[in-house]
Amino acid sequence: KHHFSKNGQVFFHIFWVVTLIMQSRLQKLQSGLATIGVGAALLIVGYNAQTLEKATHVPDNLLQSLGVVLFAIPAVFSFLAYLIARHYPLQGAARDEMYAALAAKRVTNTQSSKSK
Repeated sequence: KHHFSKNGQVFFHIFWVVTLIMQSRLQKLQSGLATIGVGAALLIVGYNAQTLEKATHVPDNLLQSLGVVLFAIPAVFSFLAYLIARHYPLQGAARDEMYAALAAKRVTNTQSSKSK
């Protein structure tokens, strides 16, 4: 049996439905932006499918540009993400203290809800 009141259950279900709708829309937005990004990157490097369709040789400058877009740029952003994560303040003892405080709060909330 749930410990939610009838109004609490209604609120929970509304919140759940809204969360699913927003998640779906965010996924569609992410997919659209990724597609636009790939298309823009291909345009920037000079990729033209119609020209290359019958080509027997891929131009070297196109291969170099694709190498930059597909390997160098992601490597730079991965390194930046690494630096940000390395300096993130919740590591080690601070993170362990936060987890312990959350676990203690969860135990207290569970005990208080059982006593009702």
